[in-house]
Amino acid sequence: MAFFVFVRFKVKPGTVDKFLAELEKAALSTRSEIGCIQYEYAIDAADKSAVILFEKYVDQSAFEIHRSMHYLKSFREAVAELFDGEPMIIRGA
Repeated sequence: MAFFVFVRFKVKPGTVDKFLAELEKAALSTRSEIGCIQYEYAIDAADKSAVILFEKYVDQSAFEIHRSMHYLKSFREAVAELFDGEPMIIRGA
């Protein structure tokens, strides 16, 4: 059964471009993962300092493998200071 993840990142004013550049690096690697079906993101139309991420994997195991990838650690480190609060994460199958 497919596994879905929705994330809404709120970033500090003036940092959206930097955040998106780092997210694109992670997206390129994630999209090449065997278990990744879809990985898309966009700026929230209602809040230009928020980014919405949609992820779809073949199953929850594929998502867990994704979470262990080394490039995600680099992504987290690169964007840690850009957050304006904790990301909102919704997962489901």
